[in-house]
This record gives sequence, C-alpha cells and structure tokens, in this order.
Amino acid sequence: MARTKQTPHRYSSLKVIKKQLKTAGKSISRDGLMMPHSNRPHKVVPHDNQKSRDAIRKNPFTKTVCEIATKVGTQLEDQAISTLHIASEKYLVDLFEAAKLCAIPAKRVTVIPDDISMAKKIWRVREKGLSSREN
Repeated sequence: MARTKQTPHRYSSLKVIKKQLKTAGKSISRDGLMMPHSNRPHKVVPHDNQKSRDAIRKNPFTKTVCEIATKVGTQLEDQAISTLHIASEKYLVDLFEAAKLCAIPAKRVTVIPDDISMAKKIWRVREKGLSSREN
C-alpha cells in the first residue's frame, strides 16, 4: 500500500469556527478551544539574564588574573581568584545598572560610554560625600 500524506488537523476546528463567525459578522470567543501554549514575558527568564550564569567566564578570567599575578610576582589561591571573580562581576553589574539609570533621562535604551563615565563620576561624588561625613 502506498503512503499518503496526512493533512494537518490541529487548528481545523478553529478555522471552521472563524469562517462561520465571519460570515455571521460576530467575533470569536476562545472558550473551549485549544490554543497553542506560550509563556508570558515575565514568567520565563531569558538565558541571558539568569542569575546563575556568570557575566564573566571563569577560565579566561582566571588565566588573565594569573598572568597579571605572575608579572607582579605573587601567587594566588583558588579561593582568592574566585573572590576576585565575584567582586569584579558585582562591580560590572552595578556599573551597568547605574549607566542604564543615566540613559533613562536621555530617553535612550542603549547605554553609551558617556553614561558609564557619568555613573563613575556619581560614584566618586558619593564616596567623597561619605568620607567627609565620617571626619
């Protein structure tokens, strides 16, 4: 027996109902119809924004830190390198968050180098203000 192609049956009932309602001039209600499942934008975290992912990859960072340490003439333990990794990631994330806040009043979505320099200047002013309060 020869194989025959199967026609898709998935949304055939929806198409028939749409045609019937179109001719009658009514709108469609989706009660009782199977619709394709899609996740809401705020429910699923994109892979780029997951908290468990590293902003900086560990191996290249470790390699770079070890090269700098050997040039200076010091040796670092694994725990010290991982602490440096965490601290540098936190610094970069905070810097880009502050730069994003600087881009909002300019009605821009993209962060430009001026926003980063402005965020650094704001941080310096805050540090000076906090150190003068202590004295």
